[in-house]
Formats: sequence, structure tokens, C-alpha cells
Amino acid sequence: MALDAALRMEIVSFADLAHILEIGSKYRIAGTACLRALVSERGEEEAMSESELESSVIRVLRKACVSLPERQVTVEWEDCHRLDFCYQAHNLIIEVDGRKWHASRERFNGDRRRDNAAFLEGKRVIRFTWTDVVRDEPYVVRTVTKALGIQELFQVDRSMDT
Repeated sequence: MALDAALRMEIVSFADLAHILEIGSKYRIAGTACLRALVSERGEEEAMSESELESSVIRVLRKACVSLPERQVTVEWEDCHRLDFCYQAHNLIIEVDGRKWHASRERFNGDRRRDNAAFLEGKRVIRFTWTDVVRDEPYVVRTVTKALGIQELFQVDRSMDT
């Protein structure tokens, strides 16, 4: 999450990270291997999330070995819309609702209009709140895998059910 936040706020770029990793390897600086693993896991080609909550969704899905959706997909239905996550082959959209971006009545109404536009385009929308993503990871994983039509091939660790 810290890496995504630094990239999102443009504190660091992938070019900066490559330079840091080169120097860190050359001079054997502590933490270089950990940073290299984080950069490798995230990948430069992955679209930038707009929030910590979106980064958390990716972390939850990656941890559960669920295929990752496309991020920040722009569609032009009735209006131009930006989707948080999309599994195009499954006609599935995932939206996450944090209070910062979805608390106002105007945003709430806009979200519902976008959901209706998605429905009219033959898409399914599932929504998760901050509480779902941060406090109930098994729920998020179960919901996404069921929506994708994937049978759970793993036993969700019940210790995450808190």
C-alpha cells in the first residue's frame, strides 16, 4: 500500500525505483531485496489505483490467488464512466466505496446511475465498502470468486474472520 501511495502521489516513479534498486544492489543496501520483491509483485504495467482502498482490493485478491481485474477502465455508455475494476470477459464490474469519494449525495446518486448504465450494457456490478475490504477479506474473496463462476479451490483461513 505504501508503494502504491508513493506512486499515486508522485513521490517516486518506476524510473526512480529502478535507479534505487540498481544502487541498492551495487552497494548491498539493506532492504533492497524487499523493495525489489514489492516492485516485481506490483508490476509497472498495472494501472495506478486512485485510493488506498483500491490498492487493498488488489492485495486481497492477489493474496487469495484470484486473477486480477483490469483497473481504472474507462467506458462510454450514456456518459463517460471510470470503473474501479473490471473483468471484461465475465461482464463483471467491481466498485469500492470509501467515505472520502462516495459520501456525498451527489456521488451516491452518480454511482447508482453508473450501476444502471452498466446493467443496461449487460454488466453486473458488485460493490464493496472499506469495512468489507479491510475487515472481511474472506467475504470479498468469496463474492468475487462466485461472481466469476470460480469454485473455491482453497479453504479460506478462518482466522481472517474477525
